[in-house]
Amino acid sequence: MNMLNLGQVQSAVLNVALVNDGNAVFLEDAVGVPGACGIYINGEPEPIINVYEAGIELAREDPEGSAEYVIKNLPVKLPKEFVVNVLRSVKYGVSEPSDRDVDRLISIVNTYGVITNE
Repeated sequence: MNMLNLGQVQSAVLNVALVNDGNAVFLEDAVGVPGACGIYINGEPEPIINVYEAGIELAREDPEGSAEYVIKNLPVKLPKEFVVNVLRSVKYGVSEPSDRDVDRLISIVNTYGVITNE
């Protein structure tokens, strides 16, 4: 949220995997990649990618400590074991979706609405 407030990114889409709704549309399905978050970067992507990759390295080196940090900073309460298991099992990476997948995501956002930081 800090990068959004500073104007460093245009938008951020977070995973809704905890939603228990069989009709829910998930970002991962919309853009055709198994992701946990998505971000549209204003300007040079390299500094933001570097920070993301540093976070990945920390999560891999210390999943227990990283889980404690995540739990402390999330607005919802999750069991530490759940977060540790996610950090250990997730496939990390940076990828750029295809134009087709972006169009599908735009269609979903237009259909279901947008939450802005205003």
